[in-house]
Amino acid sequence: MKTQNKDLNYKLGLLKLAMELDNVSLACKIFGCSRPTYYRYKKAYLEGGEEALRDVSRKKPNPKNQVLPHKIKILLAMTKKFIIPPKILYYPTFYLLIQ
Repeated sequence: MKTQNKDLNYKLGLLKLAMELDNVSLACKIFGCSRPTYYRYKKAYLEGGEEALRDVSRKKPNPKNQVLPHKIKILLAMTKKFIIPPKILYYPTFYLLIQ
């Protein structure tokens, strides 16, 4: 939540500074961003206000990256029984042994 507020304050600060200075290029140099980025923020602000400037998470969960619960139990049992270093669990050949 704090990072969203920081991002929102950054974007609003950029827009306000550009209005105060009446110079988009200088405001972008001070904030360290490009002019197209400023105009993207301005367009979003004009269309939807502050809510449009908030970052929306676009990342969807990928179930292919998840390890199945029964395989987690097997891995934990093997690490307890044989004292396998955790680094080995990341090797692809180790996964072939338990499938």
